[in-house]
Amino acid sequence: MYKRKRWLSVVVSLALVLSCIAPGFVDAATDKTKPTITGAKNATAYLNHSFNPKKGVVAKDNVDGNITSRIKIYGKVNTKKTGKYTLTYKVTDKAKNTQTVKRVVTVKKDTTKPKITGVSNKTVYRGYSFNPKLGVKATDNADGNLTSKIKVTGKVNTKKVGKYKIKYTVTDKTKNKRTVTRTITVKKDTTKPTISGVSNKSIFAGTTFKPLSGVTAKDNADGNITKKIKVTGKVNTNKIGTYKLTYSVSDKTKNKRTVTRKIYVKKDTVKPTISGAKNKTINIGTSFNPRTGVTAKDNVDGSITKNIKISGTVNTKKAGSYKLAYTVTDKAKNKTIVYRTVKVVDNVKPVINGANNTQVALGDAFDSLKGVSASDNNDGNLTAKIKVEGTVNVNKPGTYKLTYTVSDKAGNKATKQRNVTVVDKVVPVINGVEDVELPFGQEFDSLKGVTATDNYDGDLTSKIKVEGTVNVEKAGSYPLTYSVTDQSGNEATVKRTVTVIDSTDPILSGVKDLEINFGDEFDPLKGITASDNNDGDITSKIKVEGAVNVNKAGSYKLTYSVSDESGNNATAERTVTVIDNVKPEFSGVSNVTIGLYTDFNVMNGVTASDNNDGDLTSNILTEGTVDTQKEGDYTVTYTVSDAAGNTEKVTRVVTVQKIPVSNITISAPSKLRTGKTQQLTATITPTDATEQQVTWTSSDESIATISEEGTLKTISEGTVTITATADGISSSKTIVVADTKPSMYFSSFGTGVVNGVIKNFSFTLLNQESTETVYVEKVEVYENNSLFTSYSASDIQNAGLSTEISPYSGWRFGLNFKVGIWEGQSKVVVTVKEENGKIYQYSRSF
Repeated sequence: MYKRKRWLSVVVSLALVLSCIAPGFVDAATDKTKPTITGAKNATAYLNHSFNPKKGVVAKDNVDGNITSRIKIYGKVNTKKTGKYTLTYKVTDKAKNTQTVKRVVTVKKDTTKPKITGVSNKTVYRGYSFNPKLGVKATDNADGNLTSKIKVTGKVNTKKVGKYKIKYTVTDKTKNKRTVTRTITVKKDTTKPTISGVSNKSIFAGTTFKPLSGVTAKDNADGNITKKIKVTGKVNTNKIGTYKLTYSVSDKTKNKRTVTRKIYVKKDTVKPTISGAKNKTINIGTSFNPRTGVTAKDNVDGSITKNIKISGTVNTKKAGSYKLAYTVTDKAKNKTIVYRTVKVVDNVKPVINGANNTQVALGDAFDSLKGVSASDNNDGNLTAKIKVEGTVNVNKPGTYKLTYTVSDKAGNKATKQRNVTVVDKVVPVINGVEDVELPFGQEFDSLKGVTATDNYDGDLTSKIKVEGTVNVEKAGSYPLTYSVTDQSGNEATVKRTVTVIDSTDPILSGVKDLEINFGDEFDPLKGITASDNNDGDITSKIKVEGAVNVNKAGSYKLTYSVSDESGNNATAERTVTVIDNVKPEFSGVSNVTIGLYTDFNVMNGVTASDNNDGDLTSNILTEGTVDTQKEGDYTVTYTVSDAAGNTEKVTRVVTVQKIPVSNITISAPSKLRTGKTQQLTATITPTDATEQQVTWTSSDESIATISEEGTLKTISEGTVTITATADGISSSKTIVVADTKPSMYFSSFGTGVVNGVIKNFSFTLLNQESTETVYVEKVEVYENNSLFTSYSASDIQNAGLSTEISPYSGWRFGLNFKVGIWEGQSKVVVTVKEENGKIYQYSRSF
């Protein structure tokens, strides 16, 4: 039983595709390979789950590449109905090669329960937090990840030792339910932490020592607790001896671990080491730093390279052998001396510059030493000592070889060869290649009047070559390229343009006057052609000015024009006459049957239209009348003419006869209370029946009466039959008049409970009656069968709530609680009143 508080108150690419043709490229015209479709294997889908037939399906082609977007799918999968469904996948490449694949998708009901993982039994320690959902997951074969839908029941009190049951429940979309229970054991933590990295250690005097360096502490419950380690004892690194340190650490539950270690401080007697001071040979004149690459290290002091002292020097400008001594001392006065020998030698050849291969124009002067120099790393400028072997004849084309040599004082010799080529560089000259214009059809010789001469070879006219041709039968500009080459390979090239001029107009054919019928298709270019002496068929270039409206009678003028590529024009005119010989058309003039005494207009629904004049309904003439007061057949004639004099005449028969009633349907409730007034309706079939008058009767007027208009009034309880009659056809409806208690019940009844205390409650009172509206008169709350508080209809309305409960509607009500807690049984009572004044009560205990 819950405790309750007292009442308070009523309460939404541009993808860039780079195409390249590589060796092995397949042209679309010769491609006979079908594309491939992958990912369309038979599949299973689950009832009422979504299924995407395109998912995972890919189409590729040996030429077009990825053509997945072109896949067409035939067939559908109804995931709301079990069964096998066949889908057909079809794709076609640019070369019209088509691939077709079929797959079967089986839709079946999902009967597999979801799976819950991470719910093995677990031990936690008293006083530590525990999250029942941590590491727990739920998956389903159809719905996938359902972790968020897991419901957990049961609690774990980590402040109290014991075993606790936790139940995990998850349900998938098709109501398959999985329930798993796990046991959580809460126990006291009695395990001490562990301390690592506290073994005994030796260090050298004068070095730095940190007692917590490399020391860690771990606990089975708290994890890493290194920062909680406490150290007692000290180490004097400046004094040789043995020192004792004590390490202690405690976890959250006061489990304590204590460990001791010894630190031995001893004297350093190890000499430093010097590296990189090996004997070395260098070339004379090169730079030398005796410290480069030389380092010193000590077992205690580390790198002491900066403390190295060097005695002795090396003269890199003078060949010879030089001795250097390297000395270094650590802080403990341990000293190391290393000796090295550096030899300076000259074995570098001189360098010859400027003796590169070159060309000399035929007849020009040439000095073999001009621009050539020699230098040495030790002797400096040796240009004056250069020797040359070989000669160059500048008056004869050809290639000449020269050899340059020079030696330094140390006997190092340099040799270099160069080629000097004497060449003819003057190009020939072409004359007589000016641009020219030719009349259409005139003969033309491209070499007539053209000559070529060379400074060395003389007349080269016979060697002239011409690229390009001139078609004198086709107007246009033709480029010609003239070229000639001398014996030295010097080529001259000249271009000229030959223009063939056309001055003849084109010819238009087929432009004759024409008559066409109204509404016929008309193509102004059909049968029209254009030809030119130079351009040939230029029909596609014909332009037409003017238009022909085939839906309107009249004469239309069209102008045809065409131009050739030389700008010569031709023009012609024609007249097209549209003739109207189509009669107008009627609609809505079919024979008809109407009821006796009904209104009838012979023009109702009748229209006339014309292909040229449009709507001619207002021009319709009628002959004949229809007497709706007398049965019989009446003939009506309709006549209409268009503006072109085309006349249409039609006749229709209008039959007037009595239409009998075939059925009557009464709309009335099957159950009513006494004192009710209800309007009944009777529907006559067919709706256009001649007799529309309805007569109403009651089988027992002591139970209910009915007026001529169908108004029903209930008087007393009982069963009554109401009858409606028209044109001799009757229909009846039985109604039970009874004052039974309205069908109402409490829905969505709920309480707000916090820490075992009810802070509020609310409910909805549902009216299940189809016709009865009730009104709340009073709400009463009882505590242990004694009235505690009540709310009248006016109290409820003052709180902003309506008291009306319409048919098939609900009335929502709620209460909050004041401070004050007690135990007991409560009950809410709702009093309602019907429109006839009768009172009923409905209650609910909580």
